[in-house]
Amino acid sequence: MGADRRCRFVKLLLLAAIAMAALVSGGGWRSDAGRGSVVLGLPAAAAPSADYEAQVGRNAAREMERQHGLCTDAALNARVARLAAVIHKASGCATPVRIRILNSREPNGVALPGGYIYLTRGLLRLLPEDELLCAALAHEIAHIALGHMTQMLREREAAQAGAARSTESAGGAEGGTGAPAGNAMHAREKEADQAAARYLCIANIDPRLIVRLLARLSEQPELDASASATHPTWEERIRSVSAYLNSPQFQAEMASWAPFQRQQAGTPPQ
Repeated sequence: MGADRRCRFVKLLLLAAIAMAALVSGGGWRSDAGRGSVVLGLPAAAAPSADYEAQVGRNAAREMERQHGLCTDAALNARVARLAAVIHKASGCATPVRIRILNSREPNGVALPGGYIYLTRGLLRLLPEDELLCAALAHEIAHIALGHMTQMLREREAAQAGAARSTESAGGAEGGTGAPAGNAMHAREKEADQAAARYLCIANIDPRLIVRLLARLSEQPELDASASATHPTWEERIRSVSAYLNSPQFQAEMASWAPFQRQQAGTPPQ
């Protein structure tokens, strides 16, 4: 399958927070190339305040829905809402999340600033098991709970300020893009995987399901991340989260979560 076809779905995950006046394509589950950009209509110098972050999310959400349309299947929406409520509660995330399903056949998921999360119909078809879908939701909720959007907005502002200074000193030559370094973005993907494992455990769901999820996604040709600037390879992510799951740190954390599991998450999804 050619690169153009692999990249046909516009990805807005973490890069949604860093464009000056547009969302550039980025990746939630896959590579960072995409089909066009999303105009936000925000001032380039806007500070990364809560209001700014919310506006970025609203504008991005509108554009995603315009491009792909929303799924109106009541059963699918009810399934996602039910599972998301379990994971959101287990995460302790203070930000309310708004989860919607896009009418796209490619399996994918994306988190946006302001608590917006989009899954595709293709992802739901690929994950008929509720617990694997919980793992996918946990990863996206982790990006919001861990403050990744806010971090990237701040990095974008700092990078663009530096680029502007470089342009001035170079007599008007074009500076950088304001995008965060790829290694920082890779680290956040791994961090979200680890957090997803914690949320699953707190929700009384096997945390090793995050490994199964990554393995299944890695089998999809259209989700090739081998040349992604925003995401580690699937093999890297599997190694990273597997090492975390087998670490003394995680084993100790599991023991400490037992009371919280009973009080906070209740029973696992049926």
